[in-house]
Amino acid sequence: MTLWYVFGGSFGLFLMIQYVAFLLFLLRKGGAKEIKPDLLYIIVAGGLISLLGIIGIGEGKWGDFPLWRVERALLVGVLGCFVLLLRYIFVWVKDLGFVETDGYREYTQWYVFFYLLVAASVMAFLLFSPVVWWERYGQIFSLVLLGYFLLTGFLEAFEFFSLIRREKGKISSINGLRYRTLLVGGEVAIVLWVLSLAYWKMQNPWSGVFLAIGCVLMSLAMSFYLIFEYIDIFMREAESRKRLADVNKKVMDEIRMAQSLQISLLPLDRQRAVQKIIDMEISYMPMQSVGGDYYDVFVLSDDLLLFLLGDASGHGVYAAMIWAMLKVEVEELIEEQKFSHLSEAFSTLNRRITRILENTYSYITLFSVLVDKRAKKLSFLSAGHTDQLYYCAKEDAVKYLKNKNPIVGTFKHVRFQEDVLKYHEGDILLMFSDGVIEGTNVQGEQVGLERLTQMFDAVVRGAATASDVIGGMLMHLEDFYEGTIQDDDRTLMAIRF
Repeated sequence: MTLWYVFGGSFGLFLMIQYVAFLLFLLRKGGAKEIKPDLLYIIVAGGLISLLGIIGIGEGKWGDFPLWRVERALLVGVLGCFVLLLRYIFVWVKDLGFVETDGYREYTQWYVFFYLLVAASVMAFLLFSPVVWWERYGQIFSLVLLGYFLLTGFLEAFEFFSLIRREKGKISSINGLRYRTLLVGGEVAIVLWVLSLAYWKMQNPWSGVFLAIGCVLMSLAMSFYLIFEYIDIFMREAESRKRLADVNKKVMDEIRMAQSLQISLLPLDRQRAVQKIIDMEISYMPMQSVGGDYYDVFVLSDDLLLFLLGDASGHGVYAAMIWAMLKVEVEELIEEQKFSHLSEAFSTLNRRITRILENTYSYITLFSVLVDKRAKKLSFLSAGHTDQLYYCAKEDAVKYLKNKNPIVGTFKHVRFQEDVLKYHEGDILLMFSDGVIEGTNVQGEQVGLERLTQMFDAVVRGAATASDVIGGMLMHLEDFYEGTIQDDDRTLMAIRF
């Protein structure tokens, strides 16, 4: 008989250890709020089963205290944990079905309170009642206890299967198997414990065997409950990954469509037409499949060329939407012949953009150059854009084109002011977005305007074309970045006069 107690107690100890390990894992992962009561019920039940096995090994008395009293008291405690576990599952399944559970919860609280009161009374009677009481009332008490255990098991089984049937379709198959395994194992254990109590009353040696087998079955049922819970978690994670993969695929498909649309909106044909009139080259590198850096070129007349380079706030698809909206507004102003004067054109553009972007906390920085080939002058206007670089061949020096105007899209009624300068043969203008100077290397250092100026100063002296300027700048920038992935769109435009 001792072997059976060792066997049953070992299963209880294993049950408690695996659930304690699971509890520590949740605590370590910061999931303390996700700890469910069933975890604690099973840990307590496993500990009580272990103690039951240890006490049963004694097979007699501990001093003058009969160990059978402790055995029966621990058995009642295990049954209490089992009832609490089933009650928790009932409430959880009802919550899963999105049904009203307040009344059921109140009923369950009274049910559990009554059961715990009875269980505590039984345990106290088993442990502390005088021997004379057992001689007088032991048989009646045993019959009442047998009936109570059987009635509890019947009621729990009936309500459980009724609930599973009502909520069919709302519970996954693996969870249904998990609950049924727990219920069947627990109910069989209850029957065996009742038999153990009956045989004990008849002083039959099979009493301990039934008790130990019941402990093993209860432990196995709760162990499989955990195993099936793990399987359910893995299945839900696999399903979530599949859904996430499907969502990612749809998102990437939409981004690719947006990318193809943005590419189709790039002014490639106008760029080639302008390159036949003036030496100009562009490098456009969006951070993602789509970007918020905006550039455009226009031939306004035989002598007037318009160049724009800007940056929409944000990144990705959101910035690309602002990019597309800006492009539409600019082209409408071109058709209305508003860009003969930059200051007037920007005032109108700003009013239209602000009307669209107000209350979105979005904005646009924009640098524009109007080249008059006949007068050999250029007018430039910077709406919140970073200072651009200009190489004066006559003075053999690099200068900054500084022009302080408000950003576009925030203040509706503001004035813009343009500046004018004469250009000479060999002069070079470098326009760029802020993603260029904000690019970082491995050490986290930014390019910065000063370092970019030094790069430009080194490149322009040996550059015979605008393409040479762009190529040289890209080489210097890549040497600085050292392969580091950049966080912002990068656009460069060079014009050689």
